[in-house]
Amino acid sequence: MRLIVDAGSTKAHWQVIDDNRQVQQVYTDGINLLVHSWEHIEKQICTALSEAGGDSNIEAMEIYAAGGIKGELRDAFKRKISQRFGVSEENIVVESDLVLAAKALCGEEAGIACILGTGSNSCLWDGKQIVKNVRPLGYILGDEGSGAVLGKKLVADWFKGLLSEDISGKLSQYVGLEYADVMGKIYREPGGNKYLASLTKFMRDNIEAKEIRDIVMQSFDEFVVRNLMQYEGAEKLKVNFVGSIAYYFKDQLVDVLKNRGFAVGIIRKEPLE
Repeated sequence: MRLIVDAGSTKAHWQVIDDNRQVQQVYTDGINLLVHSWEHIEKQICTALSEAGGDSNIEAMEIYAAGGIKGELRDAFKRKISQRFGVSEENIVVESDLVLAAKALCGEEAGIACILGTGSNSCLWDGKQIVKNVRPLGYILGDEGSGAVLGKKLVADWFKGLLSEDISGKLSQYVGLEYADVMGKIYREPGGNKYLASLTKFMRDNIEAKEIRDIVMQSFDEFVVRNLMQYEGAEKLKVNFVGSIAYYFKDQLVDVLKNRGFAVGIIRKEPLE
């Protein structure tokens, strides 16, 4: 059996491949290698195995996850996996989800690979490896264009009275919470970024409203200026995307990229496709 996982902070998409090369698709909670504990990560691996039938004979495992780790941290993580699940360390791959995105989008060709999901990230790929990565910085300091940032901008405009009466009323009904409760979900409860990102469904359903479209377009433009424009020669390469935000707001994303003079490549919802 072989396991391959594309793990973002919100959810993890597993492909469990048996000896007959039959593939099962399994979803678990997300994995961030820098944030989540070993116990959390171990639980997600066990859940994926259980959903796939509980076979513990694992020959190889490839983990592509948010919060990529290197050096001694990666070596120590591989040892834990090997000791817990009986996989030879040489058959364990631990890389960032950005590497998987680049492999899926660019293959062996040079290009720019981007992730637009709950968070955002990007890299310059030379066909074999990442040669430059502008730090995403998370949704407080960065993550421009991400679901968390779109939701953050929406909530900020809502409570500062910058939305029209029509959209504000619809959003209030959609959220179903008072100001204090929304603030509690963002600032006091864990997973504030996930909650903010969940509001992008409302934005997608109301994208024809100018104020919603403006938030999306502005955030995508910030992603281009603060990330893509930092890669030398980017205008000569195709820019490719994976992630639910890129997929569901494709029209707005393409408009922004073209307005900035970038060539649009592949846009996929998930890299394991």
